[in-house]
Amino acid sequence: MSSTEKKNPKGRRIGLVIVNTGNGKGKTTAALGTAFRAVGVGFKVKMIQFIKGSWDYGELHSAQKLGFEIVPMGEGFTWETKDRERDMAVAWKTWESCREAIEKNEHDLLIFDEINNAIAYGYLDVKPVLEALRISAEVVNNLPMKRAVEDAALRVREGAPIGKSLAARKLFPPMMIHLISSGESSGELEKMLERAASNQEREMDGLLSTMTNLLGPFMVVFMGAVVMFIVIALLLPIFQLNDLVK
Repeated sequence: MSSTEKKNPKGRRIGLVIVNTGNGKGKTTAALGTAFRAVGVGFKVKMIQFIKGSWDYGELHSAQKLGFEIVPMGEGFTWETKDRERDMAVAWKTWESCREAIEKNEHDLLIFDEINNAIAYGYLDVKPVLEALRISAEVVNNLPMKRAVEDAALRVREGAPIGKSLAARKLFPPMMIHLISSGESSGELEKMLERAASNQEREMDGLLSTMTNLLGPFMVVFMGAVVMFIVIALLLPIFQLNDLVK
């Protein structure tokens, strides 16, 4: 553990895996927002980029000013590549850097930018990624799904299908398991992983929308109660002073 890591009141490190996915822009921006907050509370942050390469762009300058590390290791947007073998080699080299960062455990926040695209386009096999999740479960204690990730990684390493391995603990969404299993049987795992990620994003957006709609009336009532308390606190001394005068 690094010297700057944060602990909960019981002294145990709390870990979290966040996946930003979906079509269009915003995924890297969301990750950079998380990095911005992490740096603000003293966390050590590192971002490894699968797609972006040697050209100059804004987040590099911002990261230097904020004091966290960005490592561009890609060669550009390669899904229309004419040299797939080279692009796969670059992706695997980048993944090895990610794996090394996980094993060293020197950072409080690691960001693997565009790794979902690397998997979706077949540049990376999902199995070593699951293995790395098993390693991260050992590094970071007391995650709610720690044992589920460990068991899934073990089953896959022994030759079990990914879908059945994830389903064994009954903690993952059934639709996600169904899509992964369908992808394995049809030979289109990468495509199904992308669909599963998109479905999870839509479900999360729907849940957040519902929670926001429910929270609105509650906040109105709460603010009304606060205002009433302030008014009473201001008027009560006046009423008491009036009683003393009488």
